[in-house]
Amino acid sequence: MTQIAESAGFTKGAVYSNFESKPELFSTVCIENINRLSPPVIAELDAMFANGARDASAIDRIADSFAQIVIESGPWQVALGEFRQLAVHDPQVAESYATLLRERTEQAMRLLDGHPLARRLGPQRTREAIWTVFELISLLALEHAAAPHMVTPAAIRSVLASVLGGLSA
Repeated sequence: MTQIAESAGFTKGAVYSNFESKPELFSTVCIENINRLSPPVIAELDAMFANGARDASAIDRIADSFAQIVIESGPWQVALGEFRQLAVHDPQVAESYATLLRERTEQAMRLLDGHPLARRLGPQRTREAIWTVFELISLLALEHAAAPHMVTPAAIRSVLASVLGGLSA
């Protein structure tokens, strides 16, 4: 929190005063993090469809982009996992988590709106693909954070390429 406040040029108190609760603040920061990490993936999807290629090399490039997100977002994913656990037991946190889940899904749907992949999949399958990828990223990031010697960047890329290949088929 201190780092976020300092980077924005505010005190922690000033940042907190703009939100009704800490869970709401956390949700907002998570959405901003997604916005920061999404452009490289969308760029790879655009390139893949612009070239008309859905071959293994195109899937590998997208898997590489997602793997970078997995590796970079480890601390965020650990915090998100803790947020999920709190949501199970606290109705206020559950409400904030549901809002976060809805907003990040809608954000991804907006980013993919009109994209050839989304047109081909249709709205329901696009939403399901988004959930699948978000949860896979979360799980791989948690596993990499806990056991980086076992869940290596190469293993992460391989898993992502397999799943993305299936989603794009």
